[in-house]
Amino acid sequence: MPNSQWTSDSVEQVRTTVRERVGGFFRNTVREPGRTCSVCAGVVDGFDRCYRCNLAHREWGSALADVVMPLAYAYRRSDQNRARAGRHQSEQHMWSYKEAQPGPGCVADLTAMLLVALQWHRPCVEVQVGLPWQCWAVVPSSRHLRSGPHPLVRLGDCAGLGGEAADLLIGRVNLTLASELSNDREIHADRFAVADPEAVEGRHVLLLEDTWVTGASAQSAVLTLKEAGAAAATILPLARWIREDGKANEQDFFSKLTTPYDASMCPITGARCAGPFSPYQE
Repeated sequence: MPNSQWTSDSVEQVRTTVRERVGGFFRNTVREPGRTCSVCAGVVDGFDRCYRCNLAHREWGSALADVVMPLAYAYRRSDQNRARAGRHQSEQHMWSYKEAQPGPGCVADLTAMLLVALQWHRPCVEVQVGLPWQCWAVVPSSRHLRSGPHPLVRLGDCAGLGGEAADLLIGRVNLTLASELSNDREIHADRFAVADPEAVEGRHVLLLEDTWVTGASAQSAVLTLKEAGAAAATILPLARWIREDGKANEQDFFSKLTTPYDASMCPITGARCAGPFSPYQE
């Protein structure tokens, strides 16, 4: 069992810091039947799931992720408004953290958001699935070649998933791109490969993704993990895109989200959670 370096007080301190630093531009994802997708929290108009998630579930069903928990909405301005006013700060964070020289505070802010989510909302996921997180992975980029580790690996390590002082004490599984780079937004069962299938067999895998647009890459990775024997998979996207020029009046939806981002709000239920620490932790 973890020899936790995080106490309830220290996680609360990080939560407060996160609210102060990113609360002005990130917004919590909403779980509202008929208004947001029950899978990805995207904006819908009277439906249970968004168009993409509905198509995916019709084709793949239970082979998809058991839980999807996007932490926040990131807002993408239209091309015209972005040219005039620049990127919304939430988009800037999600864009900049991957650069060779990230913008000031981007990496620290996203790391803190992830750290609180891992500690605070782990019980919600693990009770729902019936298994603790037992290993983790990062969705490889299927659109851009990248040298060196994915920036999400660094965030995961710093947020308590990796390194000698890892708080969660779960090993990382390496996913690799198995097919050619693709710009489509479709789910492909053969897009990725698991370097060590024995590492996921019978286990609940935590899969980190930075931004959810259609979910195609992340769900493709889940298909690979379950084909390799994983018992369950949770997708944790740092952000779910909301487009200013998107369907279902996404601009109006985002404009009405005025409460600053609060990491204690559950990305699965949309309600405030009681607090951190896993029911499997002793």
